[in-house]
Amino acid sequence: MRFTTIDSEGNVITEQGTLKKSDLCRQHDLDPRDIRKLDSIQPNLIPTILSRKSSILVNMLHVRALIKADSVILFDPAGSSDSKLKSRLLTHLQTNLKALHKLKEMEAKEKLTEWQSGERVESGDGIAESASATELRGRRSVTGETGLGLSYEHRALESVLVSVANALEEELKYTRSIVGDLLSDLENDIDRENLKRLLHYSRRLAGFRGRTRYVLHSIEEVLESDEDLSSMYLTAKKEHRARGLQDHEELELLLESFSKQVEEIVSEVEAITVNMQSTQEIAELMLDANRNTLLGLDLKVSIATLGVGIGALTAGVFGMNLTSHFEQDAWAFYIVTGTAVAASILVSSIGLRRLRQLRRVGLNTSARSNPISKPSPTQRFRALLWRRATDKTRNNPVWINQRADEARLKDAMRAKMLEEHRQELARLDHGTIDGKRAGSISKWRGFSPPESLGTGFAYGRR
Repeated sequence: MRFTTIDSEGNVITEQGTLKKSDLCRQHDLDPRDIRKLDSIQPNLIPTILSRKSSILVNMLHVRALIKADSVILFDPAGSSDSKLKSRLLTHLQTNLKALHKLKEMEAKEKLTEWQSGERVESGDGIAESASATELRGRRSVTGETGLGLSYEHRALESVLVSVANALEEELKYTRSIVGDLLSDLENDIDRENLKRLLHYSRRLAGFRGRTRYVLHSIEEVLESDEDLSSMYLTAKKEHRARGLQDHEELELLLESFSKQVEEIVSEVEAITVNMQSTQEIAELMLDANRNTLLGLDLKVSIATLGVGIGALTAGVFGMNLTSHFEQDAWAFYIVTGTAVAASILVSSIGLRRLRQLRRVGLNTSARSNPISKPSPTQRFRALLWRRATDKTRNNPVWINQRADEARLKDAMRAKMLEEHRQELARLDHGTIDGKRAGSISKWRGFSPPESLGTGFAYGRR
């Protein structure tokens, strides 16, 4: 395997070196399955960030790296050529790690100066440390590190993530440029070459969107596991410093900032995809409209040909060598010719009018405006029969107990009749009814209600 090694000071100590896989696994305490994809010529579709005992394996897009507490190994798969992205990654790694080394040297000088100066203040109970030493110790206790911010392995991981983000942004910029040019060309002319480019760019954009989503998924998978985040503090493991399972705020902030950046790229890629799909649908609609126009022109020519054919049929009938008794008539030619021309014009006009009605289709087309949706006479007759049948069944009541309902109705009618006669008797007593009406009503004075009226009559009396 070809690789490039960077030491703890940020210097390249091995460039384009070779090493066997067995030796690599033995030196860095790795399993053979961990480095199986690091030497693959084919690009890996699913990026991964794996945490091991003393190292971090990163396999993401163009980066294949092994990060340790004091060194970084960048792998170059067989058959791959050096590129600008790899050179930028190497430069960024060297700059970042050298800056950390300088900070460590400055901190070591500060410690040496404090130790040599021996600034101590005697108190009543003993000897206390100086104010600067106390401040430095408090800063270290808060960060849990050496007071230098990110550790060596986290700075290397940051450089790797920055390189991946830059690669995604560059590809997004190039994709946005070519897709924008294609969409502007499609607005002016929808031809065969532009449609081929649309197919090619849509596939390219789908692949790019898949890669960005896989990168985002790999980062989110690491963020969801507290064990992986805690095991990525390689410097603390090397120095045998105890850390809690939830004590990974610095690394979590680093990965979250990168995930937000990748999310922006994913959202922009999806917006470009939606724009391309909308343009493709509009182009298909325009092509369908042109196709319908050509078909309409073909139908118009066919209808005109039908009209001319009727005239030709008339000419063919009179062109036969048979006696028709119209040869001697002076106006026969003009009559036949006029009839043939009129028949041709009539048939053509009827056909074109019918075609115009059939092509008039809208979103709010009703049965009155669209002749296609008009029902046939048979359908109208069936609808009329169905309407009458439903009206008859709708007017007939639904009986639950028909005999009881009829008895209650009769009781109510008899009670109403008796109540009317009772009111008339009352008016007779007051002298408000004439003699004839009084004679007919006087018969009801000795009337007693039959038992058959039951509750209905009792309710009427009340």
